[in-house]
Amino acid sequence: MIYSKFWYDVLFVLNSADPVGLIGGGAPQDEYASECDMIISSLKACETSEDLSNSVLEIFKRQFGGVEIDLNSCKEIGGKVWILWQKKIKQEERRNLIK
Repeated sequence: MIYSKFWYDVLFVLNSADPVGLIGGGAPQDEYASECDMIISSLKACETSEDLSNSVLEIFKRQFGGVEIDLNSCKEIGGKVWILWQKKIKQEERRNLIK
């Protein structure tokens, strides 16, 4: 499957924050791929980085049930992915202006 640069950027943010400690425990680099998909899918419903951070937390709670989720990592993910999302929106707007 071919993924976009944006998808890989979001996955990089997830792996760097490692909110469940899987990457640090030796899991493969694509361990958070399904969470990456879910986070990207949730972006259009979010109006702020705080909304996204809450969405990230809920996604990880749902996916990992009883595992302790690092709240600060979810906030970090939400903030960084929000910035990436805003950049992506601006790039697409510029492309549409050029057409």
